[in-house]
Amino acid sequence: MSVDRITNVTTYIVVSGEDDHCIEIAKKRIEDAFSLPTVDQSPDPFLVHHIIAHESFLQSKPIITKLRHRLYDALDNVDAYGKGEKSLDRVALRALTNELHLISQDADSLVSSTEMGTMVVERMSAAHRKLIQESDAALQNAFSLVGDSLEQHVQTLHARRRWLLSYKSRKDIAMNLVFNLVTQQDSETNMSIAQATKNDSAAMKTIAALTMVFLPATAVSSFFGMAFFNGQGGSLTVTSNWWIFLATTIPTTLMLFLIWLKWTDILNALEVIGRSTHAGWKLVRLRSRLPDDGSDRTRVDSTSSGISPLEKDVSKIV
Repeated sequence: MSVDRITNVTTYIVVSGEDDHCIEIAKKRIEDAFSLPTVDQSPDPFLVHHIIAHESFLQSKPIITKLRHRLYDALDNVDAYGKGEKSLDRVALRALTNELHLISQDADSLVSSTEMGTMVVERMSAAHRKLIQESDAALQNAFSLVGDSLEQHVQTLHARRRWLLSYKSRKDIAMNLVFNLVTQQDSETNMSIAQATKNDSAAMKTIAALTMVFLPATAVSSFFGMAFFNGQGGSLTVTSNWWIFLATTIPTTLMLFLIWLKWTDILNALEVIGRSTHAGWKLVRLRSRLPDDGSDRTRVDSTSSGISPLEKDVSKIV
């Protein structure tokens, strides 16, 4: 824009897209403004700026309204999942997460556009105030209307930016809730798997115990070939050495149980020693990082030299 004070002519260069209807609406509003019989002979040079800024603001409102409706729909779905009104579906949650990401991207774009528009309108308002200061009293009264409108645009753009930032905050809260819901579902699945594994482990222990009970007897019976019983001649006879079967089976079974129990104790002792060694390395690293203070060093030394409950358990087992 350039203003010639001598000829009182203002020249504008307006650049827009091919399908931008804002320019056509601005032209119509300018024609209507200059067709009024009460129009001032010296119109405000920033009148076109004000009209274009106002029309651009009006055209952006449907975009923000659509974004708000998309966000509210997503929030309603998230609330339904949070209240348990809808069953957790991985496919639906994935689609909901993608929608929230798209909303966040659109909100970021609108925030950037709003900040840019705010900067432009603030500069126009500052230039308009300078124009008023350099004009005479009559023109100052005539230019005050456009100045007030520009100030209103600035305040409106600031309010719009705050609304967009609040939309982003609500989107972040919804994303956290979706993440927590998925995490809880994964935790429930892991607990179910752990419970099933525990049940399988208990069943395997039962099978192992039964095997230990019957395996020695089976082995001893196979060893002796079951020669203690004789069913020939139509009658069942038992030899006088049948006690050898019991004398070998029962001690073998008990010995197998004792070996299993001792082996279990050894494994537990090794696990306790591993944890104690790991804790000892932590104490060594802590001691190396402490300053040269007598009280702190004494406390660490007493802790490291004392016998922990885990070490007592190890000594009992061994």
